[in-house]
Amino acid sequence: MKRLLIVAAAAFALAGCASGGTEKGQMATDGGTKTELPATAGRPEPQKVQEAPDLPEATLAVLAESEDKTAAVLASPAPGNGTFDELTVRIGGQSKRFAWGQVTNPTYFPRVWTVNLDAEPDEEVVIVRTADYGTGAFENRIHVLKRDFREMPVEDAVAKVRELAVVRARTGPDVREFSLELGGEIHTFAYDKGHAGYWFDGIVLGNVVDYKVEDGALVAEVSVQVSPGEFPGSIICRYTGQDGEFRIADAKFVRS
Repeated sequence: MKRLLIVAAAAFALAGCASGGTEKGQMATDGGTKTELPATAGRPEPQKVQEAPDLPEATLAVLAESEDKTAAVLASPAPGNGTFDELTVRIGGQSKRFAWGQVTNPTYFPRVWTVNLDAEPDEEVVIVRTADYGTGAFENRIHVLKRDFREMPVEDAVAKVRELAVVRARTGPDVREFSLELGGEIHTFAYDKGHAGYWFDGIVLGNVVDYKVEDGALVAEVSVQVSPGEFPGSIICRYTGQDGEFRIADAKFVRS
């Protein structure tokens, strides 16, 4: 009889354990204190998709650094497709990742400056990166950041130059002639027809654009091109900072 009572007690205890997973709204007691259990208690939790954590900076390589060493651009080990998909910017002791493409060819690694470009007391961080390049073309991008990583708008130099310039072309029996009008000045370029194997129908502006900091100011150099390998000059654009953005204040043609 005692053995039957023991078996019955064990079965009752097991039944109590099996019903231990209460739905939300039911109350379990522990030492007289009521505790509400979640609806999933006693059940396997569903798989959660975790966002990829930031890579520790120790695993990143420095691609470029400002002269004063207060700002740098870093990236993870070079991928096989020839382009970094994102870059990490370090300013002082803080870092932030940006979804900026950058070619892995060291010749075209980013350039970094720290400079005061506007009337505000704090310096800006200027980053110029290369998104792509090829024969007679060069895709450059510029970013101007405040020390808290806020990006300041920069007027597109190529779009502005194409808006300001007037270009013309004339083809003779043995000559190719091109002209560029900008700021009230007209510049003419004449070539023997055999000088190049292939000529553009007209002047092409901005296949190559180079942003940089020069004499404490933001500058863009926009190419003037008449064939894949012929550049008679470039248009130099100088920026000024106003109302939290940078706009082109002056554009002038300079012969090569």
